[in-house]
Amino acid sequence: MHRCASLDRHRDSPYKYSDTPRSNVQITGVVSSELATSVRNEIAANEAADCQTVINAMVQAKEEGQKCFRQRDFPEASPKWLDAAVDIERIRQGSSWASLVEQGGDVFLTRVAEIYFLTKLHIEHTELVGAAAGDIILLAEDALFMAREPITVGFWAAQWRWLPEDKHIAKRWYRQAMCIQLSRDLQRANVAEKLLEKALRLFPDDAAILKERDNIGAWKARGY
Repeated sequence: MHRCASLDRHRDSPYKYSDTPRSNVQITGVVSSELATSVRNEIAANEAADCQTVINAMVQAKEEGQKCFRQRDFPEASPKWLDAAVDIERIRQGSSWASLVEQGGDVFLTRVAEIYFLTKLHIEHTELVGAAAGDIILLAEDALFMAREPITVGFWAAQWRWLPEDKHIAKRWYRQAMCIQLSRDLQRANVAEKLLEKALRLFPDDAAILKERDNIGAWKARGY
């Protein structure tokens, strides 16, 4: 627990801009309650800004990829999303991560996990839209595999787990099935069908999922 003997010393010190979490600061000495409250609020605001700055940068990086995608510039969209995902991984593995988690708590972790997961789904979607070669399918499947990591217990913080919304879970299963079909790996056709059945349990009337199930069935019937 950090203790500040005076308001002036605290205000003039670079301490308040450090990366050290200070959510339990106490102001002691001859300081009015109003000044003590002001300092605590200022510290809290600075710490919140640290987390928010990180989130804002992640959102901006993801938006750059989405801008390219909306312009149908698929070759440029994927690298931007890949860069965004790598940046998130770098931050998670960096020395400031524990401090950010302590500052931001569940709200921060939830937002970062969501951005990372959706970025991976965006990469996969972009690759499937322009799928024409085997290496593209491999990249899409890799993105889907990586999208599994953020929902693993302990990936973001000890004993902590994030789960995406049902619509995003179903979308992941649906796109995994598409990857299998586009790869022409008939031995995995049954896996694709099971993925689609799981997606349909969440959204039984989804036209795209139903159509893909029919496509997989026709593919199996043809045998190639």
